[in-house]
Amino acid sequence: MKHIVLAVCVAGALLASPLVAEAQLPIGVRVRLAPPAPRIEVRGIAPSPRHVWMGGHWRWEGGRHAWFPGRWELGRPGSVWIDAHCANQGGEWVFEAGHWQSQGAPVYAQPAPVYAQPAPVYAQPAPVYAQPAPVYAQPEIVVQAAPPPPQVEVIPVAPSPQHFWIAGHWGWEGGRHMWMPGRYEMRRPGRQWEPAHWGQGPGGYRYQPGHWR
Repeated sequence: MKHIVLAVCVAGALLASPLVAEAQLPIGVRVRLAPPAPRIEVRGIAPSPRHVWMGGHWRWEGGRHAWFPGRWELGRPGSVWIDAHCANQGGEWVFEAGHWQSQGAPVYAQPAPVYAQPAPVYAQPAPVYAQPAPVYAQPEIVVQAAPPPPQVEVIPVAPSPQHFWIAGHWGWEGGRHMWMPGRYEMRRPGRQWEPAHWGQGPGGYRYQPGHWR
């Protein structure tokens, strides 16, 4: 045909499988007749996540453009499939076979290195420990009436091994002796509890409240 210019012709390429035929089809085949518009294909479900869709394409065969439908093929790790197509070169159409193209090592923009910044060192204030309440903070209680005998208490189970029992005692409130029931308190490392008590002196009975020392 006068409208067809064939530079190279390899008959064996047309007898091979579709994938081999595309790889062996001579690049020098040129035609002046433009291929039809690509057909719309309905892709089936991929046989597996490793399969790649190879799109259908027009190819010159037997003196005319022939449509080769798309298909699923197993992918190749590190490569991407380039579909076959016809390219216009100087008014002539040249078939370019589909082929695998190596993706190469991906190049990523490296972020600026981040170095761990040392934590700022601040002068630590001297630890403040709870100071025992001074005895003189309580108003002095001196009465003439002696306190009654201690009451018998039932001591419950301690909330934890860190708790200790502070026995009840007679205090002074409202102008008379008032019983202060016992209770559990948390232990304080390095501290000792001084129980409340009454002391008799020249002026009468002096009350000493319980406190840590």
